[in-house]
Amino acid sequence: MKKLILFAFTLLSLASTVNAQKEKDTRYGKNIVSFIPFAAFTKNSVGVGASYEGMLNEYIGLKVPLFTAINQRYYAAALALKLYPTKNNGPAKYAIAPTLMFGAGDERDGGRILDPATNTFTNTTTQRTRFGFLLNNTFNFTIMKQFYIGIDGGLGVNYYDQEVKNNGAQFNSTSFLAQIHFSTGYRF
Repeated sequence: MKKLILFAFTLLSLASTVNAQKEKDTRYGKNIVSFIPFAAFTKNSVGVGASYEGMLNEYIGLKVPLFTAINQRYYAAALALKLYPTKNNGPAKYAIAPTLMFGAGDERDGGRILDPATNTFTNTTTQRTRFGFLLNNTFNFTIMKQFYIGIDGGLGVNYYDQEVKNNGAQFNSTSFLAQIHFSTGYRF
């Protein structure tokens, strides 16, 4: 009888512990709105941005980051499907995120052209449009109940990379794609 009571008490304690852990995990929100104070991409683009992430279920989140370069006129947007192998609720989480990325804008290419009418040199730019895929590794840290910081980094390929030079020459190719960004924001 003592063993049966001890066993029942142990089961009751275990059940309440598991229930408390479940309640603890639900305190983290299912939405993250964040500011990206630093983002770096291939071809010397450095910038800032903002993003929204919504948790679709315990293992999947959908993230939409938007970026703008601060060192040139270049803009990018992405759509990432974040796959959390150990659920997305908790103070520290890892996810792998297949990501589609689109970017467009002007890049300084380091060239100079002499304008014979004014006898001055002007810097040349390249209009660039890119569309590609990358595989991001992401780490989310929920420091307090609603304060979030994160780091994302990934490698991939631009399947469509079009360059249009000042002289009208146009080049289409595939190219290497890499990015890293840090974010901080609000989880609700």
